[in-house]
Formats: sequence, structure tokens, C-alpha cells
Amino acid sequence: MDIMTMQEKVNYAQQLRGESTRIYRELLDNHRAEKGKILSDRELSEEGKQGRIARIKNIDEVKMVRTAEHLRMEHDEPLRQLIEQGEAFITSNLPEVSETKRKLFDLKAQELEGRILFATNAENARKALDELINEANEPALASELRAKMPQLGQHVVNLATNSTDRMALNKEIGKLFQVVSNRSLPEGAEEVRNLMDQSRALLEASMTSQIVHTAMREISTLGASYLDNTEEYFEKRAEVVTEIESSNKSL
Repeated sequence: MDIMTMQEKVNYAQQLRGESTRIYRELLDNHRAEKGKILSDRELSEEGKQGRIARIKNIDEVKMVRTAEHLRMEHDEPLRQLIEQGEAFITSNLPEVSETKRKLFDLKAQELEGRILFATNAENARKALDELINEANEPALASELRAKMPQLGQHVVNLATNSTDRMALNKEIGKLFQVVSNRSLPEGAEEVRNLMDQSRALLEASMTSQIVHTAMREISTLGASYLDNTEEYFEKRAEVVTEIESSNKSL
């Protein structure tokens, strides 16, 4: 999947969120129209009218929550695919390092790691760590160093002689870790990570605004309360839903 396709998935999810308000409005308009027909039917008694209104409220409650379920699925599936494919992109697209460069790096890394681990003061250890980071100048090499950074960085911090220096070093090492992390990513990874972050935020956010929640209470207060938790609704109302959907094939 290319970055443009990923962006299209995020755009579609955002567009669907905007469309959802219109979809719910249509449900509410249809509900009002059906209710109006019943109330204007002179052949029905008051009791008959209330019975039919109760029936369409149950039918439209199920329609409403089923709509929320379908919208959520249509919204979430592409975003979950994006995150999965984004993770694969970030972890599997590192360009290979030449055999010669690999050997030279391994030798230099062993030397510098030894200087860090056997340093007698934080300054010397920090200098060796800086050299090691400079050597890891390709994504694949930086990716390897990234896995070692927590241990090496902590060793540098532990060599500090007082708490103030340790705090300062810890902050510096954190910045160096971020440098290595960014360097360890393939080209385009930053854009992919941003799209993944947007996708996660959309997945966590409600699909329905407070305005929609309030408006749909006109159909059913119960149904409106489950617009963001449709699975629980269909579990608790399984028998009612089955009866309504089996007798109303148009749902």
C-alpha cells in the first residue's frame, strides 16, 4: 500500500463521519413521517394509534442501532488495515547495507560499545555513544542500534556523579534515542506514522456527535444510548431484534 492510498483511507473515514449526520437525519425524517401518518389516520382509535407508534419506535430503534453498527464497521475496517499495513511498511522496508559496510560497522560498534561499558566517567561514555550514533548512518544500522540504546544510554547516565547531572544526561540520551529512532525508519515512514496516529485517533473517537445523540432520542432513548456500543445493544436486545428484523425484511 502506498502513502496516497493510506491517505485516501483516512479521508474516507473523515468523509463518512460527515455523511453519518445526514444518514441519521433521514432516519429521523422517515420516523416522523410514519408517525404523522398514524396520528392522522381517522380510522384508528387512540389506543390503536399508540400501539402502532410503539411498534414503529421499536422498528426504527433497531434500524438506528443497526445503522450505527454498519457505519462503524465501514469506518473502522479500512483504518485497521491502514495501521496493520503501516506497521509492516515501517518494519520491513529498510534498504540493505553492503557486506563491506556491515563488517566495518560491526567492528567499530564492538569497539565503541566496549568504550561505553568500560568507561570510568560519564563524559567519555557519552563521547563514545555519540561516535556510535554517527556510525549508524543508515536505516538498517540505526535500527540495530535502537535496540541497544536503552541499555547503553542507561549505563552512561549511571556514570554521572550526582542527581543533577543524571537528570541532564537522561534528557540528552532521550533526544539521542529519538534521533536514532527517526534514522532507523524507511523513507516515507514519518508520513505513514502520522497517518497511523490519525487512524488510531479516529478509531477511538465517537462516530456520533452529541447533537445526533440528542436528536435520535426522539426515536428511542434506549437506542440512542447504544449508538457507540452497538455490540452490547444487540446482545441485550437479541430476542427483540430477531423478532423485529424477521417480520420487517426491509430492515
